[in-house]
Amino acid sequence: MIRIRSLLAERLLDYLAFGKCKRGKYRLAQLASRVLDGAVIRSAYGPLLHCRFADSTFWLAARYGNDEVMALLADLSPNDGFIDVGANIGLTTCFAAGRGAAVLSLEPSAREFADLLRNIKLLDTPPVALPVAASCQAEFLGFRIGHLSHSGGNSFGSARGSKESDVVVQAVKLDDLLTDDQLRGWQSMHKAVEAHSLVVKIDVEGFEAQVLEGMQRLLSERRCRKVIVEENIGRAKALIGDQNLTATMAQFGYEPTVDPAGRSHFDQCYVPAPT
Repeated sequence: MIRIRSLLAERLLDYLAFGKCKRGKYRLAQLASRVLDGAVIRSAYGPLLHCRFADSTFWLAARYGNDEVMALLADLSPNDGFIDVGANIGLTTCFAAGRGAAVLSLEPSAREFADLLRNIKLLDTPPVALPVAASCQAEFLGFRIGHLSHSGGNSFGSARGSKESDVVVQAVKLDDLLTDDQLRGWQSMHKAVEAHSLVVKIDVEGFEAQVLEGMQRLLSERRCRKVIVEENIGRAKALIGDQNLTATMAQFGYEPTVDPAGRSHFDQCYVPAPT
């Protein structure tokens, strides 16, 4: 019975992702969620995930929509430490763990964190997951949990409309989490930091500049070999005003590798510039 549910879920995901008829797909997914949620499927990117059909972000994790990020993470190895900032239900967390990297996963939404924990339990070596946000300082922040139909829209700020709710979440600085004292009991991550072999993925719907400000020590010491940032220029401007992440990263000796080609929403990758 478990296998049958998984097979049905796999076929439905294929239809939702690639079926030519667009009308009625979300309604079908809502109905399917009553009987198929919780079934385990294999994402097109490799990791096993528990289904949550009412969330279109899950469809993306399961079948399409993350090609750019996954290509940038393809070189992860057991020598790396991976920090997943804005992990959602854990696609990139599980992807990195499957490649043997030491993984620290941050997700402030209690709803998504619950499914993140369910998904990492499917791994042979579960990563460390914390129900917190990353920011420029240790603080409490107002957080907007969007409607389940698009959990990828969770963001910082006050609520707007009946489909969103406000909560307060704890935020931390990555600089504070990844110190020698903090990592004394986690040797694999400690070795990655010492070897300047951190890979950081940041997907926080416009709050990226604050996350980077909270990792100035890691950046100035070039502890990161790669920083992948979802740049959402419109969302960032509405949240905190104009920002130039490329200029910020240049101050720490990092350069972009992805040509934005006039796009306002894309995944950028920063690497240490040659010295």
